[in-house]
Amino acid sequence: MEIFWYGLSTSLCVLVVLAGWRFLRVRATGAGILLRKLPASGVRGWRHGALRYSGSGLEFYKLRSVSPSADLRFPRTRAEVTGRRDPATAEKAFMPTSVRIVELTVEGDRYELALDGHGETALTSWIESAPSARQERRFRPLDR
Repeated sequence: MEIFWYGLSTSLCVLVVLAGWRFLRVRATGAGILLRKLPASGVRGWRHGALRYSGSGLEFYKLRSVSPSADLRFPRTRAEVTGRRDPATAEKAFMPTSVRIVELTVEGDRYELALDGHGETALTSWIESAPSARQERRFRPLDR
């Protein structure tokens, strides 16, 4: 029985450390958003989280996850903004007032991201400034 309590306390400590790391690391460096995968009906499917930009893609970290890695990754060269809309009346109940919803298509999958004005501008410019997949050059080392 003592081993059980030791194992349980160790597991809880690891869980607390992971949650603390994720909370401090991701929330400090990411932009807060709401995201849902389409098709979705009504107000179902929205997940709070943080969005982090990198040179090659977007990383989405769910608010209620303790995993040290991103919950979703979107490659930059395959992401495309396919629509924008204002929140529906029912969505305004749990979204900030300055939010716009951006539809993002990534490799055939569709997502909606609820972003404020700065976040929408940042996402759009980040995607549009990505080089075309055809223009990416692979460099090989020089032969000596």
